[in-house]
Amino acid sequence: MLRAMMLMVLCATAVTETWAQTYKLQKVTSVASSKLYVFEQDGYVMKNTIESGALQCTNSYKTEGLTGTESYVWQLVSDSPGYNLLNISKNFYLGNTNNNSNLTKGNTNHVWTFKFQDDGTCIIQNTGETDSQNKDRFLGYTSATSHAYKSYAKSNLNSSSYPHAINVYQLVEEETKTLNASGYATYCSENALDFTDYATADYSAWQITDVDGTSITFSQITSKVTEGTGMLLKGVPGATISLNSATGATALDGNLLEGITADTEVSDNEYYGLSGRQFVKVNAGMVAAGKALLPAEVVTGEVKGFTFIFDSATGVRTIEHVSAEKTATLFNLSGQRLQKMQRGVNIVNGKKVLVK
Repeated sequence: MLRAMMLMVLCATAVTETWAQTYKLQKVTSVASSKLYVFEQDGYVMKNTIESGALQCTNSYKTEGLTGTESYVWQLVSDSPGYNLLNISKNFYLGNTNNNSNLTKGNTNHVWTFKFQDDGTCIIQNTGETDSQNKDRFLGYTSATSHAYKSYAKSNLNSSSYPHAINVYQLVEEETKTLNASGYATYCSENALDFTDYATADYSAWQITDVDGTSITFSQITSKVTEGTGMLLKGVPGATISLNSATGATALDGNLLEGITADTEVSDNEYYGLSGRQFVKVNAGMVAAGKALLPAEVVTGEVKGFTFIFDSATGVRTIEHVSAEKTATLFNLSGQRLQKMQRGVNIVNGKKVLVK
């Protein structure tokens, strides 16, 4: 696990963290009423077009950045013992007459059930019909090489002639986070998140595991983490990254970053917060939900802040620390006390420091 030692500094600059939401596809093995779904098999998804009695498919579809109004997005409407299948963009319901598929407005007579298999695929059957010609028919490709659906009798379920192993994807709110100009952001999600694809992701997530008074240590997150977990995100400066939701997540062990799950009033110097590539003391006021803070109580001594550097080759770099035991004294060449360093020559703890 990669680790980084952090340098203490004495300056701070305010930054603004932002995020936005759209939809992305997430594979599921159960369905629920009112949710939005996309149904895929062999790289093709069901869309809202009927030709020659068959529901057509397309291999041109998005997996993220969806609005929910695409021609291949369907909503499930509860109707015992299953659901009506409503196409969002046309506002038409999917049905069948014998083996032919049809789309009709306002016709909720066709009730579909979703039977998930051990391999995660699903059999979609019309089981709400009382008409024996339509009852218990399943959606399947018209042939092993086609990408269009008709409804076939239940007796054909074991036949390879009508492929019917459908993958079900739910539209979920796409969590995105915009990194600051230094390439960092703190984050806390109301959802569990998945970082198991860290090796191929275009960003990384980190937790704070130790503070010893002269430095702090970050460890990379490579697992699924529970909602409310505080973290530091790292990536391309100014980039907006997409975060993956998770199921079966567990809490991080020893994480010192505190996730802010609701707008929270904090006291002066109670926490350290992210500013650029630094963690600095936070002034009293309201901290917005969705960020992460480092409690000041875990830091030994009067430390105004920490700065950190990640090396592109090794992931992290350790650098010498500035003493945490005292605050630097600053003067200009005229002997006047300064609150912060200025351009030109500064006297820092009795030594000349040039700031260009």
